[in-house]
Amino acid sequence: MRIGGVLMTRFTKYGLIFLLIYFPIRQLLAEIYPVTRFAGDIVILALFAQTAIERKRLLVTRYRFILYFFLFLLVGSVSALLTGVIPIAILMQIRAFLIPALLLFVACEMLITKKDIQHLLWISFFMGCALSIHGLIEKLSHRTLLVPETWQSWELAAVNSDRIYGLVANPNVLAVYLMIVFFLTLYLKKLAANYSVLLNIGLVLLAGTILLTYSRGTLIAFGLALLILSLMKKKWNYLVQTALFFSLAIALVYFPIDQITENTGKETSDRFVDMFSEKRIQQSASGGRVFVVKKGVQIFIDHPVVGTGFGTYGSAATVSFESPIYDRYDIPSSMYADNQYMQILVETGIIGTLFMLLFIYQLAKRTRHSYVFFLMLVGLIGSTFYSMLEDKTFTLYFYLAIGFALNQRRLFHE
Repeated sequence: MRIGGVLMTRFTKYGLIFLLIYFPIRQLLAEIYPVTRFAGDIVILALFAQTAIERKRLLVTRYRFILYFFLFLLVGSVSALLTGVIPIAILMQIRAFLIPALLLFVACEMLITKKDIQHLLWISFFMGCALSIHGLIEKLSHRTLLVPETWQSWELAAVNSDRIYGLVANPNVLAVYLMIVFFLTLYLKKLAANYSVLLNIGLVLLAGTILLTYSRGTLIAFGLALLILSLMKKKWNYLVQTALFFSLAIALVYFPIDQITENTGKETSDRFVDMFSEKRIQQSASGGRVFVVKKGVQIFIDHPVVGTGFGTYGSAATVSFESPIYDRYDIPSSMYADNQYMQILVETGIIGTLFMLLFIYQLAKRTRHSYVFFLMLVGLIGSTFYSMLEDKTFTLYFYLAIGFALNQRRLFHE
């Protein structure tokens, strides 16, 4: 019995290692080998199945608070069927929300040592540095080196052409991932003081690459979350370190790369200073985030109780499959919400949104005294700018971190 338990524990650990390596490069792998697109989902389902078999009684009694999340999924699914969404689009949306959440059960119930946690942090650090180096090569080569040909031929808007898209093929997703790795590395410094020089170099590299993604929403979300957490705990160490490393990154990475690429920085750097300009607001009103909110409010007023259902407003499912409400509300088929709150409100109405808020409240209540609460704050703030629950790299770390926080009593020293 003990041998079986050891084998299962190793399977879980190796599975998590695979996920930490796989998801940051998932888009690249799927581009080269389309069959790998669902590899992460398969591994997560296998890990959850193992956990469910071993701890089936506890899954029923210990995690009753997650019932709110499943009720949220039920409301969105039933509402979608009533709206006329095709089943495959509904399943696609459920998959995006549900499968990453299963990692919460896995992380909370697995046997893991602090040494294992340290290994996972090192893997995240090296993956983050690898993606940062690739991003700088992409920037310096003007997207001609180490970038798939199909990605090179993308027709990018002028304001986005100088942003680093990276191996995740999205500057905002890349920025969120590198930010998570940045703060995990700050924590790793406490556990691996002998490698502080290497980690400091990596932190400057990570910060510089984040700046070159020009992801304003990411900087706002993580910056505000860090400020709030610092005020709550009355500890300023992480805030000071973050300011220091980003200052060094501006001098050692951002400006040198900008000069080498012979870019005056005007068009791209202005992303940080003109976010509230009249021109930017007009652009948002016609097809950006303000447009998403205005249309969302209009739809919500028409369908306030249970919404229009999954796969109807600004999700990955609506990009892949036609939404039955877009023609009625004059919404372009390519629109992506980039606002998790509005997407949930429109698709699940008051009832579904209430269930999701109750689920988030339960998670926050259980993690508010932990540094994991930082990721909760990031998710809450970042959801104003992005569809955070559809970002696989964010949800990977989000649910793992919460699971480990709830699993602290099971950590032991070897």
